[in-house]
Order: sequence, then C-alpha cells, then structure tokens
Amino acid sequence: MLAALEDLNHELERDHGVRLACRIGVNTGEVLVGADSNDFGRVTGDAVNTAARLEAAADPGEILIGDGTHALVRDAVEAELVEPLSLKGKAELVLAHRLIQVVSETGQARRALLSTMVGRDRELEDLTRAFARAAEDRGCVLFTVLGSAGEGKTRLVEEFLSTVDGSASVVSGRCLPYGEGITYWPVVEAVRTALGVQAFDPPEDVVARLVETVADDEHAASITLRLSEILGVGEGVALGRGDAVGDQAVPRAPGRRQAADRTLGGHPLGRTGVPRRRGPRRGLVP
Repeated sequence: MLAALEDLNHELERDHGVRLACRIGVNTGEVLVGADSNDFGRVTGDAVNTAARLEAAADPGEILIGDGTHALVRDAVEAELVEPLSLKGKAELVLAHRLIQVVSETGQARRALLSTMVGRDRELEDLTRAFARAAEDRGCVLFTVLGSAGEGKTRLVEEFLSTVDGSASVVSGRCLPYGEGITYWPVVEAVRTALGVQAFDPPEDVVARLVETVADDEHAASITLRLSEILGVGEGVALGRGDAVGDQAVPRAPGRRQAADRTLGGHPLGRTGVPRRRGPRRGLVP
C-alpha cells in the first residue's frame, strides 16, 4: 500500500502540489466475524482494537506490528522494536515493532533445525534418491508429500533441503486457500524467488532481471515474453510484436497472444479459480 501510495504521490505532487500519507497498524489474535447478512464481514475483538491503536500510534508512512504478529513473521521481515506503547484501553504497556522491509514474500525463511528428526528416515531417503536421479538425468521429478496437518510434512522437507544446500537452487510457491484469479500464483512466487525480485519492483526492472537470467538460452526471447505475461509486467514494458527484449526481438506466433488472453482471462494471473492445496510446493534445480 505504501509503495502504491508513493507512486500516486508523484502524480499528485506534480499535478496538484499535494501529497497523501497513511499509517498502518497490524495485530494478530482471536476475533469475531459477523455471520448474519447485515454483519457479514464485520470483525470485532481485542486484536482489532489493538491494531487500530497501533495505527494511531504510528507516524505517517510508518507500519507498526504487534508483538504477536512479529513472532509469526520475524523470519520474513526486517523490523525494530520500539519503545513500549501506552495505548488507549490497555492497562499495561504494549510491545510493538516498526516494520522496515519485507525480506521474503513467500513465507518464513528456513529456521535452524535444532532437534533430530525421528521416524522419517525412509521418506527422507526417498526424497534424496529422487533428487539424485533428477541431478543425474538433468530432468524433472515430481515428488508429492501428503499427510494430515501436524504430521511433519514441513519438517521433512526442511530436513531434506538442509542436505542439498550448495548443490541446488531452491524456489517455492504457495497455493493460497483464498482469493480469486490466482491460479498461477505458485509459479509467480517461484519465478520471483529465482529472479530475486519483489512484487512491487518496477516492471522494467523485473524484465531486465529476467532478460539477464535467461540470456544464454536459445529460446531466451520466448521465455522472457511468456514469463513477463505470467508475472504481469509484459504490458508495462510494451512487450509486443517485434519489440526488443534485450538484444533479441520478441517472436509472436499468430494467435498465441489471443489464446493466452482467453486462457488467462486478460489478467496477469488468470481467472480460472483457486487451487485448494495448502502449503508450499518446492522445486529443485540441480
């Protein structure tokens, strides 16, 4: 929101000589959501009230997050602890953190594995063999880890990934359990991670990074075009018929763009529904 507001402020300052500012408070906790048609979407509870107080305490252009929120996202953000706040309606001082930047958009970074994994030796061996086969054949292997919540799927994957550090590039993408038109969201997240770009980076910077990454591939122009469309940055940099991408002209097969528009619903991420698989899907590039 702050990034989008900054873009808007450039226009407002240029055309009208004014700027807008906002402040944001984020908190985590239990809330009540109205179930009746008249109250549907109304959220109440102490967590909501605290978020409002954090917002009021923030300076213009600042984001304050509650201590509980920080505990959940501390591996994905850079934040600094502020002086305990005296908030209206709170008998005690409230801990809060000033958000500096988001360092990972795809979830929490891997934490140190401080305990020994127990009872998953066979599954870990299966994963290790699959990776060795993919590396040897220079091909793709799909490995699906299934299990009920709490059975250790994430722990197994993290244990496996700790054994391939240095021999593989790891990217991840999530199938979100909410929202619409995000069929390609896991692909977008994985590609962004591979490129080292963020969601609000300027389109021209994203395309430049993409061109640089695939420059040595014989199909670099086509790859750049297709991934630019999926990332939603193709239109912003005028990737059209005959336009240059880097040092190459972008090929455009007759009807391919029209077919893509029909497939993706004219939206960078498509409008074909939301996959319901939960948790990260990880890809290994040997």
